[in-house]
Amino acid sequence: MTESEQQAMLAPEDVAKLQMNNAPIGCLILMLALLLIGGIVVGIFLNSIIWVAGYALIAVAIFVGYYLFRKKKNGLIDQDILNGRKNVIIAPIESKRIDSSETLVAGDKGRSHPNTT
Repeated sequence: MTESEQQAMLAPEDVAKLQMNNAPIGCLILMLALLLIGGIVVGIFLNSIIWVAGYALIAVAIFVGYYLFRKKKNGLIDQDILNGRKNVIIAPIESKRIDSSETLVAGDKGRSHPNTT
C-alpha cells in the first residue's frame, strides 16, 4: 500500500481544538504591559538614555515579532476553520514501536509505566 492524502470534513471536536489554539488579543496586551513595566524599571535603575533606548528597541522588536507570528498562526487557523476540511494521510504503519521511555496507560490515573510495545 502506498501513501495517499485525502480531504475530510472537520468534526465539531476538530473545530473546537482549532479555536482553542487561536490566541486571544489579551496575550498581546499582557506582553505589552510587561515590556512597558520592564522599560520603567530599566529607566529607574539604570538611569541612562542609552540603556533605555536599547531596551525600547529590543522590546519593540520582540513585540512586533510576536504580533506577526500570532497573526500568521491565527490566520492559518481561521482559514482552516473557514474551509471546514482537513488533510488525512493514509499510509502503512512501518513500526508500532513508540520511541519514548515511558507512556501513560489509559485508565491508570496518572501512573506511568515503561513502554512495553
